[in-house]
Amino acid sequence: MLGIVSAANPSVSARLFPAGLWLPQDSFERSAGYLNGRRIAGGQFFSAVATHLHPSEQLHVFCPEEAGRELLRNQCAHTADQLTLHSEPRHQELARIGCLHLADPSLVAHARRRLPLREADYSISGLIHTLCSRSAIDAISDCVASDLYPWDALVCSSASGRAVVHQIWQSRMEFLARRCSAEVISDAWMPKTPVIPLPGPACQPYQPHLSRHDRRLDARSQLGLDPEAFVVCTVGRLSFSSKAHPIALYRSLAALAASLDQRLVLVECGAYPSPDVRCTYERLAMSFQGFERVVVGGDAMASEIQKWQVYAAADVFVSLADSIQETFGLTLLEAMCAELPVVASDWDGYREIVVPGVTGELISTADVLPALDEDRMQVGYYSDQLDYDRWVGMASLGVVVDHDLTVAQLRALAACASTRSRLAAAGCARFHAVYAPPVVISQYRQLWQELAAVRAHALTSTVWSSGRAPSMARLFAGYPTGAFAPVAVELLDPARVDELLSVGLGVWFGRLVFGTAGQACLQQLCSAGQINLDDLTGMGYSRSQASRILTVLVKFGLARERLI
Repeated sequence: MLGIVSAANPSVSARLFPAGLWLPQDSFERSAGYLNGRRIAGGQFFSAVATHLHPSEQLHVFCPEEAGRELLRNQCAHTADQLTLHSEPRHQELARIGCLHLADPSLVAHARRRLPLREADYSISGLIHTLCSRSAIDAISDCVASDLYPWDALVCSSASGRAVVHQIWQSRMEFLARRCSAEVISDAWMPKTPVIPLPGPACQPYQPHLSRHDRRLDARSQLGLDPEAFVVCTVGRLSFSSKAHPIALYRSLAALAASLDQRLVLVECGAYPSPDVRCTYERLAMSFQGFERVVVGGDAMASEIQKWQVYAAADVFVSLADSIQETFGLTLLEAMCAELPVVASDWDGYREIVVPGVTGELISTADVLPALDEDRMQVGYYSDQLDYDRWVGMASLGVVVDHDLTVAQLRALAACASTRSRLAAAGCARFHAVYAPPVVISQYRQLWQELAAVRAHALTSTVWSSGRAPSMARLFAGYPTGAFAPVAVELLDPARVDELLSVGLGVWFGRLVFGTAGQACLQQLCSAGQINLDDLTGMGYSRSQASRILTVLVKFGLARERLI
């Protein structure tokens, strides 16, 4: 059943946002625990959609948890009259909207909802995040030879991510070819894989009325930083395996400090996953001298205002990501929005965000993983002998970030404030042109419009005129002696109608068989002594429902079949 917990009672003429959003609570909630980019992305996507609805446009959101629906309602208070919250989606509702958009790549799980009815009634779109987890690989691999079609889409936040998706699909098709003893297998009905970036933040919220220079001074005063120091910041999980091993940055800053004639400060903003990791970070940092290290957050997650304060205080943002868990890089967008030049590793989606020499600099990387013919660690991961955290940690240890280039780029930025300002201004302009919420949401609108056109064309073909699910009538036609197709019945035992039906069907089956018109149906049966298919369809029942009602009456001995 569809559980509507907050409805705006839109008029018939109200326009629908072209996709309903499937948002379980764990896809957007920013709890006090260890936060990840997937949740941040989910929350920002919902905010971007809700903030940029067209006038009178109605947004339908599906969230199975009551607490999650309350969070979404509070987050969208400014446009509450345009928001309808549901617990679960229904086929008919989604067919009216046109698309169900997921916050993850689990297209196959949701495609099963369409099987009983026409699969071209609505589209399903999803989104990639981390691509190295077993669950992500399985969800993407399952798209091959599944109930997905060209009017569905798996949105990739970067071209690098899309290449991984296509490689997963290719590996699956090669396996199916071997399994089926075929030279090659090609799945022509695969969903589309457009590249659309994640939306960045709506704005830079820290002292937005101040100039960049004045914000910098204000933030440094609040953080107790030297106003004349060269400040490098990094924001994100403080984890060896899931973001960036810190040794590349620590080594580079120690080398830079030896040739710098001003104080050098590193501000790390994020949270440690455990006290042991914190101790390891601290001991490792002590091995490299010459720069001051400040941690904002640490044992507890930094607040949003603290994070933006760190951006405001810095001269340069650095992220030397080396983890295969990384796919896109939301913190790079935040840094660009905060008017910071970005120095980032030449890694996955990072290289698509940073324009070298224009908005920042990219540092080359080299990885041992592509050169391994046989990787025992990979075998251990796939066979559950090595857990996910250790696997991505081992993969990270195989990545080398160009140390000399990192030092050289940071030295050049430290030496020239005008270069920093030029890169920062270009980065901010690129953010607003490419990654600002309205820009990204417009790309999604265009995608959903294209999927609707493909769907509309498919519905004109007999191939898609009905669902793919096997008919139960055909599957089990051989079980009974013969078929039963009553057209009309006459009442045999009116005194026992209520007793036998209420006891024999119970509450749940009674509702399923008779629905909301059950009382009217039984009243007509008892008053007329008979009832037929036309009588029941006239009450609003479908012919299949009507046939079931007539059959139940005969099954319970309350009526017998009457020929017309």
